[in-house]
Amino acid sequence: MVCSPDCVHIVCNGDSGCRGVKGIEVNGSEPDGAAIDCNGDHSCISTTMTGTGVGSIGCTGDASCAYSTMDLDCVADGCLFRCVGDNSCQGHLTDPAYAASYTVRNTNGILCASHACQFGVFTLTQNLGGLLICGAERACFQAQMTINNVGAIICSGFFGCEGATFLVINPEQNFYVDCQQRNSCKDLSIEIIVTDPMITEFRGISCGGASSCEGAVFTITKRVPAGVAAKLPADGSGGSTELVIAELSCAASRSCANAVFDMPSNVAVEACGCAGGTTGSCEGLLGVDSCIKGLEKLECVGTGTCAGMVETITNPKDGFMLICNDPGSCNNFVLTINVDSHPNAPTFFGGIQCNSIDSCKGLRLFILNTAPGRRLDVGGLNCGSTNSCNNAALVMRNADLGAVNCATPDSCTQCATFIDNKFAPCG
Repeated sequence: MVCSPDCVHIVCNGDSGCRGVKGIEVNGSEPDGAAIDCNGDHSCISTTMTGTGVGSIGCTGDASCAYSTMDLDCVADGCLFRCVGDNSCQGHLTDPAYAASYTVRNTNGILCASHACQFGVFTLTQNLGGLLICGAERACFQAQMTINNVGAIICSGFFGCEGATFLVINPEQNFYVDCQQRNSCKDLSIEIIVTDPMITEFRGISCGGASSCEGAVFTITKRVPAGVAAKLPADGSGGSTELVIAELSCAASRSCANAVFDMPSNVAVEACGCAGGTTGSCEGLLGVDSCIKGLEKLECVGTGTCAGMVETITNPKDGFMLICNDPGSCNNFVLTINVDSHPNAPTFFGGIQCNSIDSCKGLRLFILNTAPGRRLDVGGLNCGSTNSCNNAALVMRNADLGAVNCATPDSCTQCATFIDNKFAPCG
């Protein structure tokens, strides 16, 4: 099938229209170019297509353009690559007979709907701007994408970019990555390479959903050619060899847990925000010092807030406090705090506050310091109300508990400490 020269429109509107057709050739002309419309369900599936002067690419039917190979040049002003039908541009994870490969130049970004770009290979290395949007469930699941000059990567669907591999070259100034749904960027591998000295700042990386960036690997480098770097004005007007990422936001349960940020010294994250409490939002995160310094406090606010919960924290900040000041707020709470030999591991805590009725009743607190040659000063225990520390047990290794205050005769009934296997009552 050949539409050339001055092709205006290729239309595959019916279900299975153009299905399996090989050697489709599309050659449009400037400025509007040729429109490629695969609107029917399963239209353009398993096709091969080449072309120049393309004005628009629309894979809008369900499974349209899936398992296909495209090599296209858009018009000079660019075109948006739209994979907006469910499963529309998908490939197959293991069967090469159903592979999907899309090489498109002069794009204005790409839009992927539900399952639309999963398992596909997309090469958009002459991109003119716009966004990479994986806007629905599993939209870019385990996809491989190479793109340049993009304004943002937006993974707004559940599992939208999970397990994907992205290579981003010289994105736009103020570029950002947005992962706002559950697992939306979980196990994502993204490498961002900057060689343009005028790209000096990214807006940030936002991980707003539960496990949204858990296990993700972000490799971000800025390598300005030596000859260019030597000629940069000292006032920064001609750019810089450094890159600042304004913010890393980890705003939900395990949103950045075990994520890795591999960045050289000339790439810096200006601010890090980790959700508090027992969310574990930054637990195990590596590569951003302002995140891995840990929690300042764990405060269980409200009656019974942390009652019966089981949580683990690793390397909170110096001065870390456990605060349980509402009735039953830490009743039967099981909390393990691990302190290791990491350079940012704490050397002292700010103590434990249990200042309401039953607030730490039945609390099980394990503080395990494995840093060799360095004991941990936990601070004091304040049991400030009736039954506030009854039946509590504090188990500590290589750590010292400060003064214990039992405000009333029944504040610390059957409360016990076990410090380096040595038993002592709290009161």
